[in-house]
Amino acid sequence: MAPAGFTPPRISSRIPRPIKAPGAPRANKIPVSDCNDDTLTKSTSSALSLPENQPPPTCPHWTSLPTEEPLTPEMKDEVRMALRKFYHFYRKDLMFRRDTKFCWMPDSMMLRLENVTPKKLNSAEVTKFCNKPTFLYWAHAAQIGDTCPGLIFGCIYKSWLRYYNDELNIEFGHFFASPVRITSTGPTSVLGVLKAHKSLCEQVSSTLRKVGQSEPGYTYPPPWPKPQYYKLLPLCRAVIVLLDKLGPEPDLDSDGFINLDVCLQQQTVLLIRTGDESGLSAPITFESIIAQSLPLARCDITGNFDAVRVSLATAVGFIANLMQREEAAFPNSRDPSSIDPALCPPTEHYSDEALSAEAWVDTIMQEADSKGIDNVLQTSDAVRQVKATKRGEFIPACRFTPYHFDSRWK
Repeated sequence: MAPAGFTPPRISSRIPRPIKAPGAPRANKIPVSDCNDDTLTKSTSSALSLPENQPPPTCPHWTSLPTEEPLTPEMKDEVRMALRKFYHFYRKDLMFRRDTKFCWMPDSMMLRLENVTPKKLNSAEVTKFCNKPTFLYWAHAAQIGDTCPGLIFGCIYKSWLRYYNDELNIEFGHFFASPVRITSTGPTSVLGVLKAHKSLCEQVSSTLRKVGQSEPGYTYPPPWPKPQYYKLLPLCRAVIVLLDKLGPEPDLDSDGFINLDVCLQQQTVLLIRTGDESGLSAPITFESIIAQSLPLARCDITGNFDAVRVSLATAVGFIANLMQREEAAFPNSRDPSSIDPALCPPTEHYSDEALSAEAWVDTIMQEADSKGIDNVLQTSDAVRQVKATKRGEFIPACRFTPYHFDSRWK
């Protein structure tokens, strides 16, 4: 769920948004009409972006005219292609980006570690630790007035996507890590953080066992619509990331933007082996990144700990490589057909169905056949997008703008 006061970006549209069916719980969805030119950033703008200082054009007059029906077979194929493109954009660049951001920003959404013995986690907090290869512990000394700068998340997100590219797994909360914000009363030593980490892993594992042992036919309440897809990964038990001090204040480039790649190199973190490597295909070793390591700069790391200080860029790459190693060693550990229903775009009745791209397109086209192309928002925009592309024209309503992070980053 979005935090209080959240206003989703808006896409202008000529067709009213479909009315939500009574009782349909869709409050956490971003309607397909939602996007706004104000959310455009230098780092995420699409190929349809306007040149700097050029005002957005108005829609051509012909776009307000009714669509001729039935569509030709060629036009129908192109509309289906446009809908497929939107399906993938909505899941990855809107919903996944939004949900991942809300785990990191604002930091009030992070789990707080106030003691070496963590508090009891609720179900929503447990899911945040599922399907992550590591935890990132944010030391109180690395916070600014009890606040965790969002810039770190921007760096991690950019670097993580770079390693996975089109193969990125966005289902059921898969990401680099979940952040844990250590408060002023929380552990300050590496040993204290490791003890807390072990306790958190035991809590998550215990909750997952209880959920998995529920009676057959039991309807799982949110956030457990499909509990079989929520797992505590063995890597998560084996290695942690500790951000114990902030890097230098980032400088603006000549274009006025903060270069995340520079921040990735300037920010350092500790990678720490926990000693629990059960379930891994092979032991973890830091040999491959020793040449890139920096002084530990801590007096509480002795021969009892296997730790290394590296840049944030190196840490993300190291975890990504470990994750890819484990996925290759256990190819059956992931169901490639699994689809997180929370990321799927809405259909006529705003149902929380886990639809594949083709199934969703079929549903939308069937709705259009029944109601008319112009009476279904998705097909109405798709037809005009296809026509505008053929004419070499621009329609603001058809622009795909990813969910906004920060307009200062690139």
